[in-house]
Amino acid sequence: MSSTVNSSVFKLMIMSGANNLCNHKKLVDELNVFPVPDGDTGTNMALTIMAVKRELSGVDYDTCSEVASYAATASLRGARGNSGVILSQFFRGYAKALENVDEITVDIAKNMLNSAQKHAYRAVMKPQEGTILTVAREMYEGVSDFEGDDVCEFLKKAVEAGNASLERTPELLPALKSAGVVDSGGKGLMLLMEGALYYLENGEIIETDEEEAVTVKKEAVIDTSDIKFGYCTEFLIKKEKDIKSNWKALRKKLECIGDCVLVINDKEFIKVHVHSNQPGTVLNEAMKHGSLLNIKIDNMREQSEHTSFGEEEKSASKKKDKEQPKPLAPYTENAFITVANGEGIVQLFGELGVSGIISGGQTMNPSTDDFINEIEKLNAGTIFVFPNNKNIIMAAQQASEMSGKNIIVIPTKSIVQGISALMAFDEEMSAKENEDAMLSAVAAVKSGSVTFAARDCEIEGLEIHKDDIMGLVEGKIKSVGTDKNLICQEVIAKMLDDGTSEISLFTGEGVSEAEAEEIEEALTEKYPDITVNVYPGGQALYYYYISVE
Repeated sequence: MSSTVNSSVFKLMIMSGANNLCNHKKLVDELNVFPVPDGDTGTNMALTIMAVKRELSGVDYDTCSEVASYAATASLRGARGNSGVILSQFFRGYAKALENVDEITVDIAKNMLNSAQKHAYRAVMKPQEGTILTVAREMYEGVSDFEGDDVCEFLKKAVEAGNASLERTPELLPALKSAGVVDSGGKGLMLLMEGALYYLENGEIIETDEEEAVTVKKEAVIDTSDIKFGYCTEFLIKKEKDIKSNWKALRKKLECIGDCVLVINDKEFIKVHVHSNQPGTVLNEAMKHGSLLNIKIDNMREQSEHTSFGEEEKSASKKKDKEQPKPLAPYTENAFITVANGEGIVQLFGELGVSGIISGGQTMNPSTDDFINEIEKLNAGTIFVFPNNKNIIMAAQQASEMSGKNIIVIPTKSIVQGISALMAFDEEMSAKENEDAMLSAVAAVKSGSVTFAARDCEIEGLEIHKDDIMGLVEGKIKSVGTDKNLICQEVIAKMLDDGTSEISLFTGEGVSEAEAEEIEEALTEKYPDITVNVYPGGQALYYYYISVE
């Protein structure tokens, strides 16, 4: 019988759950109903939870509150895809419920589950039942009236309630029922919970399968003469009601006394990381904004002298401490960050003035941290961010909320929307005027694409087999066949209207020069009054990106 869970046990429960989810990420990926090759739920959730595991590894914590706060920050920064962002909100909810808590009791565990599901629901603009949100809510509801003080028994009942809810998800979402599967995000959540329960019941962590194991990088000896600021100071500021907190002012102050400054704003906390020669001054400034938690001060010169090859990383944060500072870019009024892949696509974005390009897209969803790192490099009055994929928008928005800079996320769902938005930019207009103009441009352009099916399925009467060629309009499958160019023409025909004046194609790495010439000739002949442009995009997975205006 276990009436409480201490910080050591709580940390190991999370790590066991992380391993269990990672071991089954392919299973979760296969539950995705839509056949388009995508970032995949299991992969995104696994990458997100592994960011938490890396942060917690090799560090001892005094309280469950400390474990939760570090796990929350790591998951927020490591979140990939919509499923990863939602998962990070669970940890954010746990941290909220565990404020100033040393050990977890049944009552506190109830608060954790309730807080987690509430944070997850709030993160989604239009919550849909039959998803991970439903599973989380019904898991809490299933144990909200639990009586007893055995935390292990409580968690067992919670897992039973969650799995029962998971099995009901096909009744709430017709697409799941048609495919004969349960919700992939809900399955990922329950794998995490089951792994945590396993440790609590058996006192052993579920080991990571060898093929899924995380490669631990080795650290090299660092030349201490290159270290300008010797102390790495890291901590959380808990916001207080009676103290007016201004993280932007704190950031400016810290930039005057150190480098590698990172000030991340959250609803309850401000995460601070800075290299300086005056850690005491850093803490004194921080105390003006709230109470300090989880303070870590490392002498980097001392660490460097004792670091040798073969030493494992102690945590993700300590790894970051040893990175050399990156010079800040010259100031500009506006700067742009976009997600893209393919040499031609990247080159075009560069020509449109984008200075920050994050490699990613389908099957390569960048994390919140990827956006934050790119944001930190830029020195601009306003930074516009273009995710260019519906599964990346939430990570970009989360990064904008955590940054102290002025960020505007244009919720582009495709490469062609991103291009249209950038072409609408006018340096003579204000940030708000440009935002409005970009959103109008996104709404006006029609997006299409041609790709292949990643799995067998049936969607809205279309029988689709693995490797079939599919044509999509605004993300919805409209044509299926075996010839990429014929499917491309079919899709374009469905996109045209009386006002169409221009068709643009971006060819992927799976399209030869001869095929590109063939489609250009066919479209020019078929639509003599419409301008046809064909550009080498070089993107992976998609034969064509299509823009109709």
